[in-house]
Amino acid sequence: MKTKEDKMFNLLYTLTKLHQSGLGVFQLNKLAFLYEYFHIKNFGERYTFDRFIKLPHGPVITNYKNTIKKAAENTVLDADIHAIWNNNGWQNHSHTIQIIRPGRNLLNAGINTEAQYNLAIAVIKKFADMKPKDLEKFVYSTQPVKRFLELEAAGHKYTSVLRGDVIKLKDYKSDAQKGMKRYHSHIEKYPTVNWKLQNKFFEELRWLEKYRPGINE
Repeated sequence: MKTKEDKMFNLLYTLTKLHQSGLGVFQLNKLAFLYEYFHIKNFGERYTFDRFIKLPHGPVITNYKNTIKKAAENTVLDADIHAIWNNNGWQNHSHTIQIIRPGRNLLNAGINTEAQYNLAIAVIKKFADMKPKDLEKFVYSTQPVKRFLELEAAGHKYTSVLRGDVIKLKDYKSDAQKGMKRYHSHIEKYPTVNWKLQNKFFEELRWLEKYRPGINE
C-alpha cells in the first residue's frame, strides 16, 4: 500500500510529466490542489490526503518546499531546490519562473490507474497554461476555498483548506464512487495489472453512471 508521501510524489511526477515545458512552483501547488479536490468530487475519496495550507494566493501543499526538496532528492522531480527554498515570491508570482520537471522514470512512479490518470490529464489541459491570476481566481471559486473563507470570516482559526469540516466526503458519495473506490483499491493492491485489463475492469463499472472525470466547478 502506498503511503501519503508516495501518493503526493506520484501526483507531482505525473503532473510535471504531462506538461512538456515543466511547471512553476505556483502552478504545481495549485494544480495539485485542484487534482485533490476534483478527485474527491469524482471518486468520493481523497488521493494524497494532503489538507493544503491556505496562503494569500490560494492553497499550497503542506510544507511544499520540503515536499519538493524531498521529491527532488529521490529523483521523482528535477528542480532547483536552492532557488525554491530561498524564494518567498508569492506576492509577485516569481515562483512561476522556477520550473519543475519530472525526474527519471522510477519504478511505479506516477499515477497508475486509468481513471485517476485521465483526471490528471484533464487538470493539465484545462489549468496548466492559465495565467497565474486566472488560475488563482479559479481556485478561489472552488467550494472548499469559499467555505474556508466563510468559516474564517466567522472567526474560525483554520489553516487547512481540505480539512474535514470544510469539505465532507459524504457529500460526494454515490454508488458509482463506491464502485470506483473498490476499483482503485484493487489496482493499488495489484499494481502489475496491465492497462488492457484495467480497461476491462473500468468498462464493467459503466452501468453505475457516467464515469469520465469531470473538472467543472
